[in-house]
Amino acid sequence: MSTEDQSRTAELRVGGWVPPYRQSATGPSPLPDAFLAAASAAVPQPGRPSGAPGPARRGHRAVIAACAGLAVLAVTGVMAYESGHATRPGPPRFVALPVVPTVPVPPLGPASASPSAGPAGRSLAANALAPGSASASAHSGAPAPSSARPSVSSPPPARPRPTRTRAPERRGPFTVGRAAGLEPAGMTGYRVRHRDFRARVDRIDATSPSLDRADSTFTVRAGLAGTGCVSFESVNYPGFFLRHRDRGVWLDRRDGTSAYAADATFCPQPGMDSGTVLLSSQAHPDRFLSLRRGRLGLGGWPVAFTVRSPL
Repeated sequence: MSTEDQSRTAELRVGGWVPPYRQSATGPSPLPDAFLAAASAAVPQPGRPSGAPGPARRGHRAVIAACAGLAVLAVTGVMAYESGHATRPGPPRFVALPVVPTVPVPPLGPASASPSAGPAGRSLAANALAPGSASASAHSGAPAPSSARPSVSSPPPARPRPTRTRAPERRGPFTVGRAAGLEPAGMTGYRVRHRDFRARVDRIDATSPSLDRADSTFTVRAGLAGTGCVSFESVNYPGFFLRHRDRGVWLDRRDGTSAYAADATFCPQPGMDSGTVLLSSQAHPDRFLSLRRGRLGLGGWPVAFTVRSPL
């Protein structure tokens, strides 16, 4: 092999394929001595395989590859750190406000009081700055206690009106609204009663049956037909009153007519004996309750009655 062929083979071995060498018209430029020495070292020597590089070249390639890999890793890490650091939200930041200094309030001394104020003035000043006083609260900005605030006076409670109890209305010996019994004068143990709705006089006392005692009890009402007179309502037959009709006295139901009201109204008049009473008719003032054969009627000969408590 000629020297020219050996130089071309060395160029192929060092940098890979290169285009064919072309000389310029002026001739090839002289090569530096360092390059020629490296090229001659790269030429395979007799006795070494042509395709196997030397140990020095293999070490150079490994160092170059390691440096390139480290450079790529460094660039990739820097780019990843910058991208992650730019998008990751940072922790919240708090801005500390400046602390406002507390201005001390000077105590109220003797100079603030009037010159003529003595111990009393000093005590008033001390009370004004007491912790619970309204002045101290206003000076410190705290609200005054409830005791220092003006209280709204509530109206006094209304006094209950005194209840006036009406005195029971008296009409002769009768009390309106109360039950009573009629006993004929001089006939002790006998009472006016109703039996089969007919008014009569029978012997009734505390030992008589309860039905007989109820038949002889009447509630005194104000006269149905006039003032100053009374009407007698049965206690065991409410709404039924003693009235006169057909010259007799009967226990009839009230029908609301004026004729019934006049027939059931009797006006008391004092009897000849003390404590006795006569009962005249409202409809016939000249006639009175009379007694004939144990039955009550209306006639010219009155019978006196004594008002008794119910049995």
